[in-house]
Amino acid sequence: MLFARLFALTFVLALLTSCAGERTIGDAGPLHPQDRVTLLESTQSGIYVIEFDGKHRGVGLFKDYVLTPGAHDVKYSVSIQRGVGNQYGGGTLRCNFAAGKTYSMQSEIGKRTWKVWIRDDATGTELSCTAVTG
Repeated sequence: MLFARLFALTFVLALLTSCAGERTIGDAGPLHPQDRVTLLESTQSGIYVIEFDGKHRGVGLFKDYVLTPGAHDVKYSVSIQRGVGNQYGGGTLRCNFAAGKTYSMQSEIGKRTWKVWIRDDATGTELSCTAVTG
């Protein structure tokens, strides 16, 4: 009986800690002041960040990612609802992020096409990124 209670408590704690955070540091080490990091937000429905620089972004329902400034590969997936089913796509963008800035993932969905880009939230302009193939 005691073992069952301990197992249940351990399971609940593990579940809570895996979904609790909204931020992750991509190889940034300890937390840095806001003006020395970059914030990437992925709040638009249907866009999901999978990896940064070839490393899984973590477990949980993340929406904000704290990165060190500089070049990063952002691998994403897109889920587009089409009638009764979903259509999936994805890709990788290589972007150069500036310190102290906030960026957000954006998308434009057409009938048979979709486009994903990263916007500089301060200026509203598209960040110049390169699509990574292969």
